[in-house]
Amino acid sequence: MKKGVAVFMSAIMATSMLIGCGSSSGETGNQAAVAEESGTEAAEPEADAAEESEAAEPAAEVSSDGDSVQFGDYTVPKGDWVIGLSNSYYGNTWRHQMVESFVNVAEEAKELGLIADYIVQNGDNTVNAQIDQINSFILEGVDAIVINAASSTALNSVLHKAQDAGILVIAFDSVVDDPDIVCMDFDFEEYGQILCDWLYEEKGEGLDVVISRGISGSAPEVILTETYEKLCEEYGWNIVATVIGNAENATAQEEFTKLIPSLDHVDAVLNAGGDSYGIIQAFENSGTELPVIFGDNSAEFMKWWNENLDYKTISSRSGPHCGSCVFWVALAGLNGEELPMNIRLELNTFTVDEAPQFADMEAGTLAGSDFTYEGAMSRIKAAKGN
Repeated sequence: MKKGVAVFMSAIMATSMLIGCGSSSGETGNQAAVAEESGTEAAEPEADAAEESEAAEPAAEVSSDGDSVQFGDYTVPKGDWVIGLSNSYYGNTWRHQMVESFVNVAEEAKELGLIADYIVQNGDNTVNAQIDQINSFILEGVDAIVINAASSTALNSVLHKAQDAGILVIAFDSVVDDPDIVCMDFDFEEYGQILCDWLYEEKGEGLDVVISRGISGSAPEVILTETYEKLCEEYGWNIVATVIGNAENATAQEEFTKLIPSLDHVDAVLNAGGDSYGIIQAFENSGTELPVIFGDNSAEFMKWWNENLDYKTISSRSGPHCGSCVFWVALAGLNGEELPMNIRLELNTFTVDEAPQFADMEAGTLAGSDFTYEGAMSRIKAAKGN
């Protein structure tokens, strides 16, 4: 750690901040406090990982001595690092759970003595707010910044400023377009391809579709929308409308409730995820026949799907548990692991035959589980080709 961590809240920042328990000021933070500052509801606690996904990260064998902690085959030295999370947006379940996943393992690492502290700042999805976040981290002297970015290009200058200050910078999920910054993300083009290939195999050409876009300006939203538009042209589908669902149920339901009366016919909705149940509610409340709507692995969608197993669709989503993976990746980098510039995480995709295993997910969660240190290291090795 370059200097002591002080707990602060700048009045000029349109962000909320969570400080790890036991920081040098003696103040503590929790998830509910973050939600109150950002004007959103806190995510419900995660469901048991075994109930959520068969692909849960295996529990690591952890042992500790005076100077290090053993995670399976990996020896991790204890240290006084401070790691900051800059999250551009906190307005949907996915982002809530991503932050929660980061906090879960950060608390574990702190209790084991692997870090001195961690800081979480949540923004309002504007570039200026996130620039303020990064500048505050630089002033605090954190050792690493992990960022879920509001823009793929507009933050590059301030991120280079952080690097010049000796701070490790990793962009994840909504990454930046910069060859000098380590990026860890999902293949959102593959995501769109998986969904549309399935739809084409089921329904063929000539479909009337609506595109429901995600969080405006984020890298996943841009890539996924471009992929949908390209595949609509390739498969001969007609885009009859496009809405901004913001990857969130309430917004998507509101937008589709306004849109549905103007639609003559719709065969499918190509949605961003996080919005599936909201779109379903809009169609059901309107009395209109449900088109094909892609699932998003959320508890709300999975509960509905298990009550309607004759409804044929596919459910896929990037996992919010990347929040825990990026923490472990940052810790490994701080401890001398050479990080590849691009780390790719897997998508979670399920068919109707697999839906029953997710019937009892806890509200406000998505299928998946937190990464272990070993799980994060396996992704680093895979990115290196090892």
